[in-house]
Amino acid sequence: MLDGEKFLRELPVLHGKIEMPDYNGVCTGVYLICEKGMGFISIFCTNERKENAIFGYDVLRNKGTFLSLHQIEILKCKIGKEQDSELHFNKGVAFDDIHDVVERNKDNLKDKGIIAIKGTKIFYDVYADMVSMSIKMIINENEYVIDEIVGALFEDFSCKFTIHEMQLDEKIQKVSLQTDIELIINIAGIEYREKGIIFKIDKSNKQYTLKLMSYPMYMLGHMVINNLVFQNIRNPFVIIKYMLESVDIDINGVAVPNEMKAERTFLVAMAINNLKLLNGSCSVGDVRIGEEIKVSSEFEELLEKGGADERVIIWTDQRATNHYEAYSLAKEKLMRVVDLVAFFAKNDCLAEYFGIGDMCEHWDASKLFPEISLMNIAYIEDCMDRQAICVSGNERIEPHVRELDDVDINNIESDWIEKCYIKCTQEKNKKIESLFNAIRWINKVGNSTNKGDNIIYCVMALEFCLYKEKGNTIVEDKLNEYGIKEQSLMKTLTQNISVKIKTEGLENADAQILEKLESDMNSYLASKLKEASFNSKLQRMVKRLDVPITEDEMKLIAFFRNKRNSMIHGKGMDEIKETSIKKMIGIVSRIITYKLQELLRGDD
Repeated sequence: MLDGEKFLRELPVLHGKIEMPDYNGVCTGVYLICEKGMGFISIFCTNERKENAIFGYDVLRNKGTFLSLHQIEILKCKIGKEQDSELHFNKGVAFDDIHDVVERNKDNLKDKGIIAIKGTKIFYDVYADMVSMSIKMIINENEYVIDEIVGALFEDFSCKFTIHEMQLDEKIQKVSLQTDIELIINIAGIEYREKGIIFKIDKSNKQYTLKLMSYPMYMLGHMVINNLVFQNIRNPFVIIKYMLESVDIDINGVAVPNEMKAERTFLVAMAINNLKLLNGSCSVGDVRIGEEIKVSSEFEELLEKGGADERVIIWTDQRATNHYEAYSLAKEKLMRVVDLVAFFAKNDCLAEYFGIGDMCEHWDASKLFPEISLMNIAYIEDCMDRQAICVSGNERIEPHVRELDDVDINNIESDWIEKCYIKCTQEKNKKIESLFNAIRWINKVGNSTNKGDNIIYCVMALEFCLYKEKGNTIVEDKLNEYGIKEQSLMKTLTQNISVKIKTEGLENADAQILEKLESDMNSYLASKLKEASFNSKLQRMVKRLDVPITEDEMKLIAFFRNKRNSMIHGKGMDEIKETSIKKMIGIVSRIITYKLQELLRGDD
């Protein structure tokens, strides 16, 4: 954020008391409405007596104002009929009743006063004016003017806005739903900014209506956790921190109590499905399997409901600053141990006849079949103050069923998709088969909750997209950096690069062996110098297919590939946000679709 930038979510009205004639309360939400260069801000409030109030807001003087009857009518039309829980519209205010009262009594209404309807006070002024308001949308560094907007500002900013087709160019028409959007909102000469992602687009005639909100708030509003139990909680920040971090919300700006910043020890217990220890318990490092431990009755009940007939408790101690961090770190350790147990319990590598170990003297194929896995149910306890969380991690993001309408079905039954299927299954087209493999891997991302796996799946899908693609060699890339473009020179240089073994200190070596080694090394080097780099093949393919990918998206691809390379070379993985994974799915899916269409174009 640049110095001096203002965000709507930082408006003082959201964080303090509101005083109006005969009314004191706190803000529960701010609505911003703009049409054709003019607009207003309306505040919804409540107080200890559960009295609701609606009035205007002056951003210049940071104070409540009265709304005009026209503005009240706009509120009724824009918000009163909007049943949209995602955007927090329609806060239960009886707008129709307000409208009826105003219509019946408008001849008798004073120039300025209060209308009270079913516990809601509306502060009106017949002569209240709109303020100048303009809004621009920035997507991929391109600016677009927005005709009208209705925004809701609570703990975050969400809105729906309208833009006409004639204002849209080819770039914006290819914007993904996961694309970051920034809004610049000028209210009475003061410029504010807000940002989020587009999560819904509706087209009617020649007009687009887009809905925008932050991805973490969208996740938080749609997540369904089957069971979540808090025990012995004395600090509400334990709950807040767990809920927000579970959907990748960064709350660094929140004043967290000092006692929650210190690292301490947590106990994290889960369970392994389809495993039974016949005698006692065992351990791997600091992870215990089958050892008795005191957990909550709720945790045991969840295991009874969600587990297999046979299961065993697995637990560890974990140093962390909060419950969610402890859960995330400990779960990684427990998964590693479960992977080891499942691997060695389901093969005979440790059987005595292999000479590796003496752990078993007999083995039969029936040991192959049990699906040994870590249950997604956890008990997390702070060992210092016994504050505990018991959670069934079977979260769902609603809606959990994808409904296909007529448009979806028509798309699925389209000729080009049928051609894809025929070329893959009947004609065995290798390039199409490779893209089907890419589809399979990118679909795995949506079905996995492990971020490391998802990074690998995304890059695997992308590598299948690059099957048979051509690119520059390392020599060509380097010569292009130097401004040398002649193809004949590149070819000659590639052929002339060779390995020459110095004979100093090798006087006693067999000359024929050195000559053979030098020849083998030059053959290997020549083959490597002719290979095209991943990045070169990707850039050439994207340019040829004319896939709408931004510079930031190309950087995200490079970031994912670096992460994947670090993981497979044993360097571990830094934390990655869920939003980045969703964006990567969109990027790879776009490439797959464009390449499929290119491969089928010659059949038209």
